[in-house]
Amino acid sequence: MATALSAMLAACGPVVRSEQKREEMTIKYLEEKYNEEFMVVNARSQNIGEDWFYAKAYAKSHPEFLFNATITADGSRGSDEYISRIVCNKIAARVSSNMNKIPGLFDVYAFRIGSIDQGCKDTEISIEDYVRRRKGNQKYRIEVFFVPDQPTDATRIYDGLKEALRNMEMLEGNLVLFLTEEDRLKEVQEWMYDKGEKGDTSLSIKADMFELIIPYEKGQIGMSESEFTEAVKEIF
Repeated sequence: MATALSAMLAACGPVVRSEQKREEMTIKYLEEKYNEEFMVVNARSQNIGEDWFYAKAYAKSHPEFLFNATITADGSRGSDEYISRIVCNKIAARVSSNMNKIPGLFDVYAFRIGSIDQGCKDTEISIEDYVRRRKGNQKYRIEVFFVPDQPTDATRIYDGLKEALRNMEMLEGNLVLFLTEEDRLKEVQEWMYDKGEKGDTSLSIKADMFELIIPYEKGQIGMSESEFTEAVKEIF
């Protein structure tokens, strides 16, 4: 049985059995690509039949940007989400700045939908230049976790969401509004910042929150004020 398994693994290509070795290979790949220092959080062992492994890492210059990387078992090739993670953070920061007059507490996160530009190595790239490289509008899910002031003014919130997409004409996707309470907002912030979780926020954290999905395109939300007011009338 052991001989048969060994033969199967050999046929599939090299297997990196040491986690330390996988971490070293990941760091080597990332540092050669970006010319900066990285740390690996974990580097999972390969599944049988796969000639690559998955890792989570962050740059020492951006410890809050935990991202995924995939490395071939021989260390010759790889792919990663580092630049996409940086661009998403810039999108979230711009949306947050645009929303600074909305009545309440909030935090914003952005997530890329679909393929990632693996050829880009510029950590200082702007949102506009990153999108231009992709030759077309990019789809991003923008999540806004919002604690409205009381009494709540639906019109002011709607105006704030419209303003959120100012100077975002190059993007399209969904703006997802989560209405919550201050303690729940802190839970989201702890999950995203302290744990550095990559990807969509935890479903358990979102549980029981009011969720409103608003499509957007070319800097405009695809929902009228009357539609928004109707959607949130049971909440406000």
